[in-house]
Amino acid sequence: MNKRRAYAAALLVMFTLGGIPPEAVAQILPPLPIPLPIRSLIVTVTSPSSGSTVSATVPVTASVSIVGSLTVVGVEFYVDGSFIGDDTTASYSVPWDTKTVGNGSHTLTAVARDLLGIRFTSDGVTVTVFNDTTPPTVTRFEETDPAISYSPAGAWVRRGPEIAAFSGGMAVTSNVAGATATFTFSGTAVSWIGLKCSICGIASVSIDGGATTSVDTAGAVAPGSSGLTSEVVFTASGLAAGSHTMVITVTGTTTTSNTHIAVDAFDVTGAGGGAQPIVTRIEDTDPAVSYTGNWVHLTDPRGTNGTGAEANEAGAVATLSFTGTEVRWIGFRFERGGIARVHVDGTFVGEVDTYAPSVEQQAVVFTAADLPRGAHTLTIEVTGTSNPASTRSWVVIDAFDVTP
Repeated sequence: MNKRRAYAAALLVMFTLGGIPPEAVAQILPPLPIPLPIRSLIVTVTSPSSGSTVSATVPVTASVSIVGSLTVVGVEFYVDGSFIGDDTTASYSVPWDTKTVGNGSHTLTAVARDLLGIRFTSDGVTVTVFNDTTPPTVTRFEETDPAISYSPAGAWVRRGPEIAAFSGGMAVTSNVAGATATFTFSGTAVSWIGLKCSICGIASVSIDGGATTSVDTAGAVAPGSSGLTSEVVFTASGLAAGSHTMVITVTGTTTTSNTHIAVDAFDVTGAGGGAQPIVTRIEDTDPAVSYTGNWVHLTDPRGTNGTGAEANEAGAVATLSFTGTEVRWIGFRFERGGIARVHVDGTFVGEVDTYAPSVEQQAVVFTAADLPRGAHTLTIEVTGTSNPASTRSWVVIDAFDVTP
């Protein structure tokens, strides 16, 4: 019995002993209050859990228990007292971009409110934010990288510093409608390094076979002018981590006086460790390539690395030692091309005719695929013979592409 009830009981005894009837006592004493039912909202942050480490964007979730007959109209969420979101439907949750705060310890709270606007605050939940702030790796792939293929090969011409200041000193250009440059890469963003000039045209670009984007590379400066340099002409970002394919197509249309499209390089933003080429290019000068017989080693800007080896005497042999499951011989097809005999691991696989009525530079003239995993040899033997349409019997070794 509390003090108020004890006091009332004592007065009742006194008045009764004094001859005052109980019904009169009831009129003298004030009525006792009727206790109200307890009503409350109990809100609890249920995710993320206290002591956990979070990064990127995470859901912050709360549960609300109703004591009595109150109605929940919404739950607000806060980090270190700063508002991050509000949800009016159960279950109550909002996304939290943890990059909006620094790395370290932070406190999350939830506030539930009822129809009258009365607010009920949860206990704080402490989490540790950790976001990797290391800048993503950007890898440059020059136009000669084996991850880039050109079709048809004869439609693309190598250009040097006499045209413009290019990455690595060289680039390829084409003004043949329908010619394509295909780049296969692994990363989350890619930039095409090209050229904007007074004879540059319009290209279409697609990623992973999706919708095409028109890219106008028109510029005011003429090729060969002082100060003309390559630049980023197209960027695709926000790609899913993994392998992608970019296709650049010469449209043959323009807003200038010609339709040239230049491919100088690609910059790839990698996911984690950066982008990796899907094949390894072995140049004609690599120690993995050995030569017997009379081979001419020359400098040629049309080659993948500005060099090449050629022979036209029967019995001249080039041998590549490699480890992989596929190999491609990169050479030239041209009006002076001859015939070569090709062996893989000592087994004759066929003859390759390198004649073409016009030059096809950096052309894939032979491919051996589906090889067993392990070490292999590719042997190219000059026969000294040629297609009747050819004027000579030259065989050119430019490079080799090996799939690991």
